[in-house]
Amino acid sequence: MIGSTLLGALTLINLILVSTNVIVAFSLWVYILARRAQRLQHPIVTAYLGFMFALTTFYAGEIFHISTENLDVGFFWLRVQWIGTAFLPPTFLLFADALLRTTGSTSRRRRWLINAAYVVSLGFLLMAVFTNWLMAGPVAVPWRVHFAPGPLYLLFAVYAISATAWGIVLVIRARQQFLAPPARRRLRRLLWVLVPCAGAALPYLLVPYLLDILPGVPPAALILVPIVAHAGVSILGVILTYIVAYHGVMMPDRVIKQSLILYLLRGPFLGVVVVVLVVLTSNLGRLLGVDTAQAQLLVVVATIVLVQIVIEQSRPLIDIWVYRDDREEIRWFQEVYQRLLTPSDLADLLESTLAAVCEALRVRIGYLAVPGTNGNGFMILAVFGADGPPDEFAARPEVQEFLHRTAPLQALDEWDLEEMETWGFHRENDHLMFPLQFRGEGETVLGFLCLEGAQDVETLSQEQKRLVGSLLDQVEVALESVQLQSGIVAILRRVASNIEWVQRWSSKLKYASPLTIAEIEAVPAYDDDEFQSQVKDALDHYWGGPKLAQSPLLQLRVVRNQQQLTRRTATQALRQVIAEAVEMLRPEGSEKSSAPEWLLYNISKMRFLQGKRVKEIVNELYMSESDYYRKQRAAIEEVARVLAMMEEEERGSIGQ
Repeated sequence: MIGSTLLGALTLINLILVSTNVIVAFSLWVYILARRAQRLQHPIVTAYLGFMFALTTFYAGEIFHISTENLDVGFFWLRVQWIGTAFLPPTFLLFADALLRTTGSTSRRRRWLINAAYVVSLGFLLMAVFTNWLMAGPVAVPWRVHFAPGPLYLLFAVYAISATAWGIVLVIRARQQFLAPPARRRLRRLLWVLVPCAGAALPYLLVPYLLDILPGVPPAALILVPIVAHAGVSILGVILTYIVAYHGVMMPDRVIKQSLILYLLRGPFLGVVVVVLVVLTSNLGRLLGVDTAQAQLLVVVATIVLVQIVIEQSRPLIDIWVYRDDREEIRWFQEVYQRLLTPSDLADLLESTLAAVCEALRVRIGYLAVPGTNGNGFMILAVFGADGPPDEFAARPEVQEFLHRTAPLQALDEWDLEEMETWGFHRENDHLMFPLQFRGEGETVLGFLCLEGAQDVETLSQEQKRLVGSLLDQVEVALESVQLQSGIVAILRRVASNIEWVQRWSSKLKYASPLTIAEIEAVPAYDDDEFQSQVKDALDHYWGGPKLAQSPLLQLRVVRNQQQLTRRTATQALRQVIAEAVEMLRPEGSEKSSAPEWLLYNISKMRFLQGKRVKEIVNELYMSESDYYRKQRAAIEEVARVLAMMEEEERGSIGQ
């Protein structure tokens, strides 16, 4: 009775371990695959995806064949499992070789042997699927179904053990040759898990022979072999992903680490907890003779909700561990992020204010106007009581005529302050206008609030003056804050490019080697005057000309690869790459021609891609020519930055 109970418990543990491994392996594979499409060109990422796919396939087959008591069905899934089993050795070898090549150690002979290992593995897979040379037939084991060894199985076992041992040697060599402490530290952690996992997998690989050699071993002792083999695989997968996550991504360590931790908690960890609870409740119900189907549903839902709450409550602890010395600064930035006044926030505030003023004065239409981006006249920022958005309302002829007539009111001394003091407003025919002033000293206004169709309003009562004044004070604070915020954001946008470039250098130098330095030098610096001049010449002659046909940018790898993919001329490929770079400047959301965040994209597209004249662009974007030329220089710098980024991403990693 005790032996039967112990065997049942160990079988359950084996099932949970296999389920955990397949969930973790698949989740990590998807995590790296989905991070960035450009990373697929990175040799370490490519090798990792192959290894994790083989591992996922192996454990997917394992979970199916240990879940059935039918020998024939179990044997079918054992054959499917060989897709992963056969290719685990060469994919691990390719991953270890990619790590070693990152240090600058390349070898044609090593690459040839790894390619040969793939061919050998394909041969073993075909034998496992179509012959009995590797698996002679199914046998019953304590963990349901396994196979008896065929005549060539020992050959595969020797091959798998040799390939794994060679891969470990390559990882050890890579750790010895890495110069950067973070890289050496990550590979040391990998070896701490890799060597025990390989040692534990050895007896599992020889299980078919152990079944014959040790026929008298109790089943509870024999099932310990797969349990030990499966125990550390999930940890190995997490450490492998932790290493790979830093390759091909130009972000600080803290961002990558936090992203991976949160993903592990919300994805694999939650999945494993749910599976464990389902398996345990199912077995408990079977033991007690109770149907637990409905209870399982409640347990799953409750677990998902509770785990999300625990993760959210654990965020401060995760931040403390991830950020360490930078906690105060990061916390301040997070507070700023939460308190930012976004365009949507400002629109909601202005619409609510307009609604309150119109309701208080019993007026049907009101709008708020601010100085335009070109410094001439006003533009409508928010409207209440009219159909359509502010842009459509501002396009009405009578509104445009009124805004043009009131353009001089941008200067504070153009307002009749005595009239404001007496009546509480400035009247223009049937329009009531309320100026919005800077909180400090200033000779210009932030804009004005206008009520249309207010001919019946003669004066404001003290209560109305107080209410309108209070509401206008809020709007003034909001508009002034947004102006200050916009200036800060503009500065951050200029600094962001430099910060991004520094992070790219830092990411490369984490795995410092001669090839790393050579790769950094080969990528053009976007802020280099010569490179920006080359970009400007190519943009000026975008539709044809010697500066495009003879441009040094034709030698960029991203251009050459585009030429090979599309089978176009080099000039056409460069034109396509430039168009993609300009399109990457496009902000998210619907297009707004005069919005500040759209200016650089619109100027680049209209001037260079569409070939419009400067006067046309100035009229369409409502800006002066001097302002246009300043923005054009900034647009060229941004296109140069994007081109340099595309070139670096195309080059992939070191040793490619």
